[in-house]
Amino acid sequence: MSKRVAKILLVEDSPTARSLVRVFLMGLSNPIHEAESAEDAMIALDDADIEVVITDNQLPGVQGVDFVKRLRSDPRRHVAAVGIVMLTGQDVETGAASAGVDFFIRKPVKDATLREAVVKLIAAGRLANEPAANAASSDLGPLKPR
Repeated sequence: MSKRVAKILLVEDSPTARSLVRVFLMGLSNPIHEAESAEDAMIALDDADIEVVITDNQLPGVQGVDFVKRLRSDPRRHVAAVGIVMLTGQDVETGAASAGVDFFIRKPVKDATLREAVVKLIAAGRLANEPAANAASSDLGPLKPR
């Protein structure tokens, strides 16, 4: 029986930014799927193995904060529970936090900061699925319960 591997969904309309994030996450063994818009991301999230969404705040047709609100209110349980990292150069931290973003990273993004956020979210997702290990989730820093 093969072990399930958490997938990452990168939501970013800029090919350059997507390439840079891929380089930052190269050391992780998790598959990275890409979406150029919020609409493409919602379709990609039919895959129940996606545990982390990394999104820009400036997406075609919608702000990232509104996209996050849509994720958090999605009736699909696995979608509403994904870990979310927002990357942006804008001052939307308060709105992002109230929308349900787990980690807010200002641009320019440091590779170690992004990797740390993703690793913590993947660990939190696994802990949420293992009741005996839930007590350890308090060591994960600024995460909100999912």
